[in-house]
Amino acid sequence: MKHAFKKNELSAIVELTKHRSYSTAAKNLNIAQANLSRTITTIEERIGLKIFERDTRPIKTTKFGDQLIPLILKNLEAIDELSAFTENYKKSTGEQINIYAPSGVIYFFSRYFLNEIIKASPNLNIRLNTCNQGGTVNSRGISVMDDADISFTYFSPVNELLVAKKIATIPLGVYCNKEYSRNISITKAEDYSKYPCVLMSGYARNQNEWTFRDTENEMEIKIEVTGMCTVDNFMAGVEIAKQNNLLVLAPQALINEQGDQNLINTLPESITADCSIYMVYKQKAYLPYRICLLSDLITRIVGDYFNEYK
Repeated sequence: MKHAFKKNELSAIVELTKHRSYSTAAKNLNIAQANLSRTITTIEERIGLKIFERDTRPIKTTKFGDQLIPLILKNLEAIDELSAFTENYKKSTGEQINIYAPSGVIYFFSRYFLNEIIKASPNLNIRLNTCNQGGTVNSRGISVMDDADISFTYFSPVNELLVAKKIATIPLGVYCNKEYSRNISITKAEDYSKYPCVLMSGYARNQNEWTFRDTENEMEIKIEVTGMCTVDNFMAGVEIAKQNNLLVLAPQALINEQGDQNLINTLPESITADCSIYMVYKQKAYLPYRICLLSDLITRIVGDYFNEYK
């Protein structure tokens, strides 16, 4: 093609546009200033249009140059994406994959899911890290660790740079120890606001919002509950409720797993509650093959398991 461009030519134009100086641009490109000047002149002569005004200091782009630069940037980005795709495709599944999740998810992942994943893809190299949610997660959305390839959260992130895929919806119950259950009266969702509860961090101080579904009247119910004990994970909350006169909102699967006969689910018959589990990863043009493979396995294996509790 008559007006074909090479990548190094496009990079030279972008660098000169950025710094408006031949000497600085040449230094950053690690080439001689004369070579940079010659490259720009060659391009302009080949296309028959001026990209830069050379009689101004600092150097300015022409009107044509102003319109050309955004197209160059777009094409350089596309070239980088192609290079990244090729490189990622060639990578093996053996490179370590960092997973961050709340302690409850880490426990279930290790006990029920990891073995199935290893059976399906023995070469995956997985590292599990505990990262409980807290602070202002509900108002600001979640964030992920810098080295996280995949994170799990009970909240959908609001950060547009993160991708979230809901992999399961799990039933919740409101539990207390058997002795305390004899001293309270729960006939409707609103009754929970009368009693002290174990709170999850991430909400207003000493207060949580619990959401229920009234299946009889087909309506959603939101209530505020209070308490003086706050945790950042379900497992700790359940242990506290076992030993104290407190109510705790927790996954039914966790309670069933523990098999503790001293815990009573206090939810009225027509009231249900649930929460979602999201798989979160950073937005990329192309995810490495190993992460795509693992995320597909997680979606299938974890989703199938929790669907049994619906």
